[in-house]
Amino acid sequence: MKQQHITRDGHPPIRFVGHQIGQGETGRDQNGNRNRWTTVTIYATKGGKFVVQTEFQTCWQGESDATSARSFETAAAVIEYLRESADECGSEEGRLTDEAQEAVQEASAANADFAAAWVENVA
Repeated sequence: MKQQHITRDGHPPIRFVGHQIGQGETGRDQNGNRNRWTTVTIYATKGGKFVVQTEFQTCWQGESDATSARSFETAAAVIEYLRESADECGSEEGRLTDEAQEAVQEASAANADFAAAWVENVA
């Protein structure tokens, strides 16, 4: 684990000791070009918390890149936040965006808390 420093728009940076456990990205067109893309990165902290960073990047003139990040106590809270963020962007209610789902699935393979939170148990 190493010291992480994540800058974010409109808020102070987040600093923590931890490591990346998941990442997902979207935004390439059929030719593999990137005009706009979003990256979701999930970190686990040394103290057992989680940090989610979302980066929107663009090559379009007149548009600006944007970065947000938040910390969470549990993996379930991270997943709920990503669901709510997707709802705000017009995704089907309760459904993660492709990049968020990719990040969560990768985090589930790397972290037991995420693995437990990213499953629907049916009795």
